[in-house]
Formats: sequence, C-alpha cells, structure tokens
Amino acid sequence: MIQRFFQTSTILWFLIFPSLAMSIDYSPWLGEMLVFDWRNTLLYQNYSEIDSDNHLKNDSANDLFLTTSLSTSVLDFGLQIEATQAFTHRQQGSLDNLGATLKYVYWDDVAGDPFSITLGLSLIQAFRWSVHDISAFHHGKAESELFVSVGKETACLDEWTYRWSSTAALGLADVGSPWLRFNWEYEYKWPEEDVWKVFCHTLFGLGDKSLNQYHFNGYGAVEHQSVDLGVSYTYLSNYLGKICFHYSRRLYAKNFPANTNLFLIEIFYDFGVDRLSIFK
Repeated sequence: MIQRFFQTSTILWFLIFPSLAMSIDYSPWLGEMLVFDWRNTLLYQNYSEIDSDNHLKNDSANDLFLTTSLSTSVLDFGLQIEATQAFTHRQQGSLDNLGATLKYVYWDDVAGDPFSITLGLSLIQAFRWSVHDISAFHHGKAESELFVSVGKETACLDEWTYRWSSTAALGLADVGSPWLRFNWEYEYKWPEEDVWKVFCHTLFGLGDKSLNQYHFNGYGAVEHQSVDLGVSYTYLSNYLGKICFHYSRRLYAKNFPANTNLFLIEIFYDFGVDRLSIFK
C-alpha cells in the first residue's frame, strides 16, 4: 500500500508541478526564439499480446510513462532536454531514460523557402533496467538518432491553418543493430485555436533475431517492426496552457508488442524571460 501511495503521489506531482526535463519533437519547425516550452506528458500503453516471429503470445501490460521536458530556440537552432519515468511490470517508478535533442533549420518555409527542412540529433541515456524492459523501446544504454524532417505550412494572415510533415531517422546504440524510423503527420486548425492531427509512426529494427519474451535483453538484436496510426486534439486552456490528447493504435507488429493502444496527454506552458505570464 505504501508503494502504491508513492506511485500515485509521483504521478500527481509530475502532472501538477512540471520539472526540468520530452518525448522527441521531430517537427521541422522551431518555436518562438528565446521562449521556453515546458511540457509534461503522461502516456498510457495497453497490450495483451506480443508478436514473436509472426506468432502471437499472451503477455499483457498496462504501462505508464511520465516525461517532463524543456525546449527553446535561438536563431536557426533548437534545443530540447527530457527525462522519462516508467511504471511497468519491470520498472516500478524508475528513471527510464534521459535525453537531449539539437535541431538545425536548414530551410524555413515561413521565411520564404519552398519547404521547411530540419536536421536533428538526439542523444538518449537508458539504463540496464529500462533496456531489459519489453514495454520500453531501447536498443542499448547509449543511443542516438540522426533525423531529417520536411514540412510545409499553409497560412492565413499571420497564422498557419494546416500543415504536413514527414520524418526519417536512423538510430544507433552502443550494442545491437541500427533502427529506422519513419513518421508522417498532418495538422489542421479548426476553429482558430484548436488543432486536429492525424499521424502514422513506424519503427524498423535491423537485427536478425526473433523476440524472446522470457530472455529479453533489449531490442538491439531483434528484427522488430511496428506501424501506429493515430489522431490528436489540442486546445488552449486559460488555466493550464495548451492541452493535447493523443490516441493511437498499433496496426502492425513483428517481434514487438501487438494490438497496442496508446493514450497520451500533454500539457504545455510557454514562457519567456520578458514575460510576466506563464503562457502567451
């Protein structure tokens, strides 16, 4: 009972009191210069089966991942730092990973270029307990992703009304094989402050092993594949800043948790040194 009380208290702390530390933002756009984006996310993941070499095996999970992050931009560069805490069968509130992402805007469609093109590098530090957690995606303890994102906005006056983006990433770790990531997103504003999005996120591990749920040492050697399709809705709150709700469903999995439902809530605060309020 004491452990459960501690876990519940920790969840409420992360939701109500943001701390320094974000799931990686692959979008090809940066925020307003020298304005800080303070973000908290709560991800709930549910699955009842795991695919192993195209055979479904029973293995249920109800996981929670809490991520806190801070990001900002200066000129054509963006910086993000993050930390994630996990509540899974294997991780009972432990620190899952720490990460940092640097982005560089090569082309900016807002400034008149045909498209926005952003190059990025993410560095992730996982740990022994998180690498051995089948619910957490890690190839090794020291990981990196090099990515390029392309996007285009269509604007009305000073605000964009809809936009699309695509991302390709190559991941490497200190052990195991590389992985590839391909993402696609389309966003639409309606009405003025509400944002609707549809997205498709994929992962492809370049290993040659099947997933073994009883002797799992990370995804580094596994030939894993997954395709997630989802929707999200973001609105502006007068009290909490921006609030975003995501839902996605795993349509295809190989050597990966299958038939997975993912629910994510994000709370954003924007603030700058010259601002008196925490949200613009």
